[in-house]
Amino acid sequence: MFDNVVGIKKEAKMATNPPSGDNHRNGAVRSRSQTFNPRTQQFVKRNAETGRFMDVKQNGTPFKGVRKEIPILILRAATPSPLTENEGCFKKNGFVYL
Repeated sequence: MFDNVVGIKKEAKMATNPPSGDNHRNGAVRSRSQTFNPRTQQFVKRNAETGRFMDVKQNGTPFKGVRKEIPILILRAATPSPLTENEGCFKKNGFVYL
């Protein structure tokens, strides 16, 4: 009886990251940062609020989902003009965060 009905819209579903509730993180880890230790050739995770070192990555690869910090002294030597907040960087506790 209604075989050729025109104009009925199907409801669109929003994109998701299934399955939900599988104990995985979406987005970056807050109040953490990591820096590279050139002496040991390993990445070190820091608490951004207290500045204390928390963990060291043993295999030499960076931590996943943790922002990287670059010491200002290295940035000044590597770039002719220091990075500004307009370029997506900000300074905190003597470090520049990307």
